[in-house]
Amino acid sequence: MRAETLRLLLPSLAGAILITPTEVLPALQKLTTPRPLALPPALLGSVVPTDLDSLRPAGGVTGRGSRDGWRGVHVVVSVDWEGSGFDDEDLAAFRRFRDDFPDVPLTHFLNAAYFTRLAPEDVVGAVCASDKIRSVLRDGDEIGLHVHSDNHLVYAAGVTPKKFPSWNYLPDMTGHSVPLSAFSEEEVRQIVAFSCRTLEQQGFGRPKSFRAGGWHAGTSVFNALAAEGFTVDSSEVPYESIPGTFGQLQELWPDATRVSQPYYLESGLVEVPDNGCLADYVTADQMVDNFKEVVRAGIGKPAVLSLGFHQETAAKFLPRLRSALIEIELRAAMQRIPIRYDVVKDVALTLCKSR
Repeated sequence: MRAETLRLLLPSLAGAILITPTEVLPALQKLTTPRPLALPPALLGSVVPTDLDSLRPAGGVTGRGSRDGWRGVHVVVSVDWEGSGFDDEDLAAFRRFRDDFPDVPLTHFLNAAYFTRLAPEDVVGAVCASDKIRSVLRDGDEIGLHVHSDNHLVYAAGVTPKKFPSWNYLPDMTGHSVPLSAFSEEEVRQIVAFSCRTLEQQGFGRPKSFRAGGWHAGTSVFNALAAEGFTVDSSEVPYESIPGTFGQLQELWPDATRVSQPYYLESGLVEVPDNGCLADYVTADQMVDNFKEVVRAGIGKPAVLSLGFHQETAAKFLPRLRSALIEIELRAAMQRIPIRYDVVKDVALTLCKSR
């Protein structure tokens, strides 16, 4: 590792949990030696990198799946697919991320609006949209559902679109920022059922995990999801992570924090909070700070950190997540903190059984 690289890393690593500024340089120097780092049993087999090109620890530090009784930090990385379209630059950045982080499974909250924005007879367009989505899917990924109340999606589901309320506090002629929670439970069921059928028709299977557009979900949404066979929601978000005032987030999620953990909703769904928000709204440093907070709060028991990004802004904001994951993994190796990458449904099944 070059000396100038060490100097760049020092400021951010100086505040690492359990590591004082005077310990940072020796710790990094240990990482640059060819000798394997002494790791606890949960991390045995990991390889500590000797250069920045392979900075991310391999093998045991990170991995897939959950084990009963396993203790550490489960890191969930999700993608919100907004349904508004595809840009070659965003998809290219997305594919590079998949290539550089092959051991990170993703939960894709897919949106049926990619298909309802097309003419019903546009088979070629539908196939093209499906192919673009599949270009970034990998084995081990989870397909979830994401819904914004776009007029064309709501209308195709047999529901009358709305222009207000919106989390922008102005009438939305497209419906995109109209909360799904503004619709009745029966209307939400229609929209969700139609979205699931559309994704199934395109070969993506029927999702069981859900995230509402703008994180705006309430009782009517949860009840509708449960009635449609969903088992997991991931719409809770700490409202302080969103700059300014954003719709009804504070009212919908008054108890949400950056260390909130999975729990059961009254509807029977498991809520897996999006406690780390998405890269569009938080910096790499904030994501790393969130990791430190989750570690502190979860000592002695399994804990979850949820991070993510939007497909439509991947080129602009995915570099934040990339930087955060590299530093999180480096800290985990240095501090002997087991981390494991999981998809939302697996975290829900494993952690709620253990609580």
